[in-house]
Amino acid sequence: MSSEDTPRHVQGNSPANSESQPSDSDHRNTDIPPNTIPIYNQRAPANNQGNNASGEPNWRRSFRYVRDRFPKADVVLAFFTGVLVIETWMTIAVLTKTDGALHKTADAQEKATEIADRMREITEANERPWLGPSDARVFDNKEKDKPLKVTIMTMNSGRQPALANMHLTLKRYSAEEWQSEAYRPDVYTWQSNCYSTQFSDKVAVRQVFPGLIQGSQTYSLSGSSDNGTPPFFVTDELMRGDDVVVALGCFVYEAFKVTRRTMFCYYYDKSVDIKHLALCPIGQDAN
Repeated sequence: MSSEDTPRHVQGNSPANSESQPSDSDHRNTDIPPNTIPIYNQRAPANNQGNNASGEPNWRRSFRYVRDRFPKADVVLAFFTGVLVIETWMTIAVLTKTDGALHKTADAQEKATEIADRMREITEANERPWLGPSDARVFDNKEKDKPLKVTIMTMNSGRQPALANMHLTLKRYSAEEWQSEAYRPDVYTWQSNCYSTQFSDKVAVRQVFPGLIQGSQTYSLSGSSDNGTPPFFVTDELMRGDDVVVALGCFVYEAFKVTRRTMFCYYYDKSVDIKHLALCPIGQDAN
């Protein structure tokens, strides 16, 4: 072995110290501060910007903050129940007032209808025709066994002319029947028949103008005892005035398209003027 082959002693670190003593290559950039040198093979610390000190996310903490300050469910339920009760009472109050207003309106309409009907009735009463008898007499023909004739004078005291059906019948009663008022059922029956009779242009019709024309035969109605119910003739008792003759009449006419009726009753006995018969105690009516 020559002198060139003499073993050289190379200085270096032992394997045990190679990791703890970094080489010059690890310190090439001597300008970087030691505390900023990145540590390789280690996880970077987590970003704590969205977390609080305890590591809880801020959104959860905010949610809990709002939840803790929001009223509990039973409080909310009680609140809305109170609101509902108030609203119900307000609705009831409004409906009550509305119902009262509707009742007042209905009452006002009813009263207005009543007033209108009353005004119509007053107008018709003032303008309509009114037919009735003005007088009655017995002709001077009281001959025994002959028919007795009675004439009724008719007048229209209204303001409109009228077309009328006129009916007249004669009845005879003894003095005892008259005193006992046996004539009353016949009068009531006549009145009922009169008010059930309708105006008709199929039977005799008379035109009666307003006012009384004295002596006018147009406004007189005559009846004969031989057409009575039942028929009768003049007797000695009738000539002496002991028997009583009753004349029952009925006028049926139209006024403002409404059927109107007038019923009347005259009687004759020895106490009554033959030219002006007296009105019966009953049997006078008109509508």
